[in-house]
Amino acid sequence: MPTNLPLIDVISLVLQHTPPWVWIILVAITWLGLKQVADRVVTVRRLTIVPVVLGAYSLLGATGVFGMRVEVFACWAGGMALVVLINQWLAWPRKAEYLGAGRYAVPGSIWPLLTMWGVFGIRYVSTVTLMMHRELAHDAMFSVVMPVVYGALSGLFLARSLRVLRSKPATRTLSLA
Repeated sequence: MPTNLPLIDVISLVLQHTPPWVWIILVAITWLGLKQVADRVVTVRRLTIVPVVLGAYSLLGATGVFGMRVEVFACWAGGMALVVLINQWLAWPRKAEYLGAGRYAVPGSIWPLLTMWGVFGIRYVSTVTLMMHRELAHDAMFSVVMPVVYGALSGLFLARSLRVLRSKPATRTLSLA
């Protein structure tokens, strides 16, 4: 691509050359994210599937861009772990409630949608950036920071699910001692 094009022309070319399946993914995650805005009841299964699927999508994005290297996985996992740790302090979401029979009442939030868009956006922008500037794939800072960001965004889903699952009251056992 010529380097002397106006920014609007570059953006137009990038959008024109984006495969249609990318927009289908964006529509699907937008639909899923909008469902998260309303209060709802979720099961343990859904609380475990969402972070796994979105985490896999995120990790696939990081390794797809930067390669299946140990350091890419380590940076991704570090970003995820950092967010899960931070959420121990933030305690988000605060008002999840265990209803019994493996069901939880979860308050609606715009944050899951914004996070899904974040994962999509990071993956899209990093892919386009590397297509235009292949040398960045070997840039130490870029190849460390981006997997950390991918992992941190995935960590939001894991942290949220763990927080909701912790709203279940602990079961007490009777001691016969």
